Amino acid sequence: MSKTANAEQVAQRPTPVTKTARREIWGGSFLQGKTSNVEKVPASAEAKISASAEFNTFKALLQEQQREGLLSEVEMKGLLEKALAKMVGEMVPLTTNHAPEESTSDFFRTQREEELEPWKRRRRWAQTQLKNIAKRGENPLTMAATLRRQFISEAESGLLTTTEVFLARYTLFTEYEEMRAGLVTLQGILRNMDPDDRLPLHNWLVFEDMEPMERDRYGPVIDSLEVPLFPIWNHPTGERLQALNKRLLSEAVEQRKAPGTVSGGAATGMRPGESLFRKNTTLFGGGYQAPLYNAEGEKVATVDLSDLEVFLCDLSRRLDELRQSENAVGAAVVNEVRSCLAKARTSGIRGQRDDLRRLRANINRSLPPTRVQESRMGRGGYGGRGGYGSRGYYGGDGEGDADAELDMTAEMRRALMYAADAAKDKSSAPLNGLGSTAVGSVVACPRTWYIYTAKPPHVSQLAWTALTPAMRGLHLKWLHELRAMPADLLGQDLASAAIGLVMRMARARRWKWSTTAKAFSAIRGALSNLPLYTNQTRGIDITVSPEWRAAALAAHRFERETIAQPPTPVVLSEVVQAMRLLDQTSPDASLYLAMMWSFAARAGDIGSLQARDVRVIEGAATAHPHQHDAAVEVAGDEVQVVLTIRRGKGAKFRGPYACASALTREAASQLARVLARRLPRQSLFQNRNELRDRIRTALRKISPGAALPSVRKGAVRHLAAQGVPEAQLMRLTGHTRVDTLHRYLGYGLRLTSEAETALASAGRVLRGSPQ
Repeated sequence: MSKTANAEQVAQRPTPVTKTARREIWGGSFLQGKTSNVEKVPASAEAKISASAEFNTFKALLQEQQREGLLSEVEMKGLLEKALAKMVGEMVPLTTNHAPEESTSDFFRTQREEELEPWKRRRRWAQTQLKNIAKRGENPLTMAATLRRQFISEAESGLLTTTEVFLARYTLFTEYEEMRAGLVTLQGILRNMDPDDRLPLHNWLVFEDMEPMERDRYGPVIDSLEVPLFPIWNHPTGERLQALNKRLLSEAVEQRKAPGTVSGGAATGMRPGESLFRKNTTLFGGGYQAPLYNAEGEKVATVDLSDLEVFLCDLSRRLDELRQSENAVGAAVVNEVRSCLAKARTSGIRGQRDDLRRLRANINRSLPPTRVQESRMGRGGYGGRGGYGSRGYYGGDGEGDADAELDMTAEMRRALMYAADAAKDKSSAPLNGLGSTAVGSVVACPRTWYIYTAKPPHVSQLAWTALTPAMRGLHLKWLHELRAMPADLLGQDLASAAIGLVMRMARARRWKWSTTAKAFSAIRGALSNLPLYTNQTRGIDITVSPEWRAAALAAHRFERETIAQPPTPVVLSEVVQAMRLLDQTSPDASLYLAMMWSFAARAGDIGSLQARDVRVIEGAATAHPHQHDAAVEVAGDEVQVVLTIRRGKGAKFRGPYACASALTREAASQLARVLARRLPRQSLFQNRNELRDRIRTALRKISPGAALPSVRKGAVRHLAAQGVPEAQLMRLTGHTRVDTLHRYLGYGLRLTSEAETALASAGRVLRGSPQ
């Protein structure tokens, strides 16, 4: 073969897929542009693009995803076609129509409307969330592959509800071309099938996708299933779902062979396969709502059965406690009688008569009065006329009961104390499969919690506002997760169950240790403030558990030991470029960015400022900010400004603190114009979220890895590089601990002046050089 032929083969060979290529492909070059305005181009252009190295690299990556079973052939073909269409479309310039900015009058009108009608605020929130989802620009086929991986991981961890599994078979686990038919099938089941027939029909549909040998084995138990089967996915990753189906069906087969002994299920009150799911929440139809129908059979309203559900859970718990206490007393009685009979064989029955009388008296005292009277109606057995009662309880002749002393053996004393504690204590640490609790603790089973959706009526407004809305939302999220935990975790105490739930979610969703540590902290805060969100009367201090303390400490230690990957810090030149871009579209956003850089402040700290928190200093004189008007001209190149940080993360731990720095003449002039439009108690920046989005977009145009925290970290490192002492850095950033400042500096990537001096001194001493 000639050298020319070898060169042609090498040129046609796909470019190896490197990590850098992966980031470039998924990061921005493909599948993120609009193709609606693409004009027709010659076929030679498509052929030229198809032969390019960039397109071949993208194709090789998709082929790798297909070999791993993450993409089907149809999905890969669709991605290639869209990528080709986008690259062809980039040859024709696209026009972008920018939506007009919201004016100040429109903003205040919107604020007044939302104050009068709060539901409009929630509507605007929903619209914003939809916009954020649309901005991601992720291709639906790629997103489907990602969602399938997440679905399988959560299914293996028992984090899915039965409704989620039911819907996934017709929406997520269908080929792209068959998805419309799957949606039609789903609507047909929901509209035309009786509610009691939907689950069996779904299971029979999944049954048809199984192998013939599996159908012969599991066919007899399909109709007996009370949970849905997982979808069959003909890809390598689908084998994990088939394994879950085999486990579910095997439990059903075992129950059919021996009713009441379902591989550990009957002992805990669990149905076959129930341990693979978590309890439904209100979103998925598992709430406590019952429909009301009129005479014509039409649904007219719903009734909240939350209180009834709590009552039934409490009743079930009490019945279980009573059953446990009676079993304990019965076992103690049997042991005591056996002990007395064993002694009677050696010393005679006369020597044990007094012990038997005391035993009868102690048992009758531990029973309710009605049960004692019933027991005395019996005949026969021990104890003369009373003997054993007809209902299985000791009777009495009246003599021994009246004169009996409370002289019990250690076994009987423990049994009666157990029964007394069971009647006194209404909750426990063990959370068994029935959602009830055992004896010895004040921790109630999460299944019995009623979680309020808003401020409970028994909580004062002052206590409710002590926590921020974001923190309350985080607490509520974890309380719902705890209440809906997988059934197999209910047999453990609350601390062990919470640890197991967090670690399952961490493995299924591939959390970093920082996210896991935050989850532990959020659960601890939610349980300590449990009465603020639920019908429980006391909070739970989960830190009393040694297991919980050890797990939380380990998570925080692993977080510190893990090499962090924060957003790339920006430098001064990049900030200047971003400000120039923002000056053309939004001067307020440019001012926002300038203040973040000049004060090394968080985006939230600048956004929380009110007009009265800003003080402009001109020369030696200090002027109140509201003495400026919109036409003020600031003299000099820089203007000193003092901010008072009263809210935000820094003020939460440190309290209000002052922060002084300087702004350029242009930024100070824009600040004066903004202050002239604000009242003292009004926010300095009214549309904070929009301004942050603009800043984030401008930064990423210049530095793709940048984010809002990049500004603060970049400013701190820039100051350290200029030799600013640590004390002044901490005064500006609001840090109270030096190790936090060092973390901002990258743990040695950027040394402070003190660190450089200490390093130089140590080097001279260790080398033996004179100081």
